[in-house]
Amino acid sequence: MSRLRTIAPAIVATLIAFALVTVISGPKAASAHPLGNFSINRLLIANLQESGVLSVEYVVDSAEIPTFQRISAVDTNGDREVSDAEAIAFLAKESTKLLNNLYVEVDGEGVALASAGGSVELLEGQGGLLTMRIVVEATGALPEGWSDGAKASIRDENYEGQAGWREIIVRPGAGIDLFKTSAQTEDVTSGLTVYPEDLLKSPPSVSQATFEFKSGTTILSSPSRRARTSVARDEAQRSLGRFASLVDERRLTPAFVALALLLAMGWGAMHALGPGHGKTVVAAYLVGERGNGRHAVYLGLIVTATHTISVFTLGLIALFAADIFDADDVYYWLSLASGVLVLVLGGMLLQSRVRALLRGRRYVKHTLSGHEHAHDGHVHAAHEHGHSHSHDMEARRAFLKGNSMLVAPPAHAHDGHSHNADGGHDHHHGHSHVPTAPGWRGIVALGVSGGLVPCPTALVVMLGAIAIDRAVYGLVLVTAFSFGLAAVLTGIGLLLVYGRRFLDRRAAGLAFLKSGWAQRFIAVSPVLSALAILALGVMLTGRAML
Repeated sequence: MSRLRTIAPAIVATLIAFALVTVISGPKAASAHPLGNFSINRLLIANLQESGVLSVEYVVDSAEIPTFQRISAVDTNGDREVSDAEAIAFLAKESTKLLNNLYVEVDGEGVALASAGGSVELLEGQGGLLTMRIVVEATGALPEGWSDGAKASIRDENYEGQAGWREIIVRPGAGIDLFKTSAQTEDVTSGLTVYPEDLLKSPPSVSQATFEFKSGTTILSSPSRRARTSVARDEAQRSLGRFASLVDERRLTPAFVALALLLAMGWGAMHALGPGHGKTVVAAYLVGERGNGRHAVYLGLIVTATHTISVFTLGLIALFAADIFDADDVYYWLSLASGVLVLVLGGMLLQSRVRALLRGRRYVKHTLSGHEHAHDGHVHAAHEHGHSHSHDMEARRAFLKGNSMLVAPPAHAHDGHSHNADGGHDHHHGHSHVPTAPGWRGIVALGVSGGLVPCPTALVVMLGAIAIDRAVYGLVLVTAFSFGLAAVLTGIGLLLVYGRRFLDRRAAGLAFLKSGWAQRFIAVSPVLSALAILALGVMLTGRAML
């Protein structure tokens, strides 16, 4: 273990160096969708015309993974391009399906939408995958009498529950007075070709709009939505885009593969340094459970295996079971399962640590006051007796600072025999009992929760490799990426474990740590760390459910 302690800082420093290098170097980034690789983005633009015609433009902008799942319906010959014949055949079916899920009513009367044309195009995405943009145009006749004033509504039921941009725009043409509307009148995405950067984290999710209009001139003014900065579809996620671009390199020489593995590890480490990925949970668990360097390493290996398996499994589902399982739905359930695992782990830790804390307080009270105990059929009341009666307070402090889910409070010794906290009476050589290692159930649960949710870019790499018959190469890249991700979690664990030991040694002589308030804080600190894990579990579960 001393060797591990020696090389641990070098490992962490190397990974951080890789992360920094990959930010400014590496292959040219592939295009990536600003709303994420799973997103399906929808925009409905309704144009009111003085002639009594409602014209609709409906745009669907699909990211890499949903495009991969249905590309065979568009590109029937597999040449990665859409011919005129392929576009006509695809739009004949797709337009009908999309328009059937758009509902327009004016004064309670349904307006039938008829297809008036459209287009479909495939665009380059991450990892050699493609994205798809569909535009469907339709028209419908407004009912008679609308010119004197009409109330209307539009509802979009396409791709319900799917992540992505979802918006309805209502535009009044010349001679139309749009005097009331719940919808926006200005499209800031230019038909889903650019996205406002300040709305990427919380894109609009509008599937229904109501409005009122009549003949005249619109005086209603809507607030300006002109974005300060926008992100084009081909400018997002540049750093991880470089990772995805490793897949479609034409010549895989041994030197390039070796470099690709190092870069994949570096990008995995950089990805782990971003928000999420259980760093806080790892910190709270290992510190509260008095883990050691070996546990931190095992934790990293479990994260690596879990992340690689989850990416590969989700890739197989997207490839062979697209008609049965939607990749976005599977991703949702994995995210939810990860949050629930952390939630259950936090609940179990909180229960065991509160119980241990209460046990410890009863034990200290028992130590400092008179008590009676049995020895071979006779009872000692509170008195002085001939053998030494030593309660190991250092073991008690260690236990209170970091008890395990599976560890009982330390025993107290009577020169050759001891009492444990459960009332048992054991004979042995007097010695202190420090807490044992964290329970393996907790280590496994923590590792699985940290790697269960796959990085979408890693999934794109896996799917891209499968698409160009490089499945083994893709799996190796994903494994290297997972190692980099797990190495950061392991490095954080090692720093905390050895940092805690260093502080424990340095703090031994500090007088203020012997004060009453400090001892009370030390006693409840395991409970506080369990509460932190529980709170994070609630947050992760809630975020997955939204």
